Amino acid sequence: MKDEGDTSLINAISQSDELEIFDTLAVRMMIDFKWEQYAKGIHMMGCIQHVIYLTMIIINICNTFLRENSSAKLSDDFKVPIPRQWLLNLMAVNLLYPLYYDGLQCIK
Repeated sequence: MKDEGDTSLINAISQSDELEIFDTLAVRMMIDFKWEQYAKGIHMMGCIQHVIYLTMIIINICNTFLRENSSAKLSDDFKVPIPRQWLLNLMAVNLLYPLYYDGLQCIK
């Protein structure tokens, strides 16, 4: 069990005002190792998720509003196209990963 005064090397380095410490080979190797082992996969997954979501938004906009002979139904109240439900469902499912990840970050 750690003492209250015990800190990790990363915490000590991040609290330091000496930026030259990040130029040392040992610190750079440690940061590269931690990036490759832990952070790279998480951030790549987040990037891919954002690209997929952006693609679905573009498809939804094109199918609902920009296509001239759109087969989208019109609402009786406002005469605006109603988006396709399956695409909206996919977009909602795609939002589950950021919700899960950000929820975990809030708990920490």
